[in-house]
Amino acid sequence: MRVGHGAQRLDGVASYGRRPTFDNGAPLLEVFLFDFTDDLYGSVLDVAFIGFIRDELKFDGVDALIRQMDDDSARARAALAAAPDAVPKTRDIG
Repeated sequence: MRVGHGAQRLDGVASYGRRPTFDNGAPLLEVFLFDFTDDLYGSVLDVAFIGFIRDELKFDGVDALIRQMDDDSARARAALAAAPDAVPKTRDIG
């Protein structure tokens, strides 16, 4: 997944689903941006999904989930490196 925030282009990985390992509640879109530490809460982002990694899974615990997330992140980085020109279309929101 690649995000546009103004003139910035940020790479990351996203999960859309119900979080079955924890609460299986309402669907959420959770975005993790690689190598990024600023605060974007309240910001409008343009998100482009570059590829699909896997279906949603329920894990036996947090450690298993973290291991899978690390693997997902490595796969996402490889997919993004293979698609350097794929960028989200941004808009001027004002």
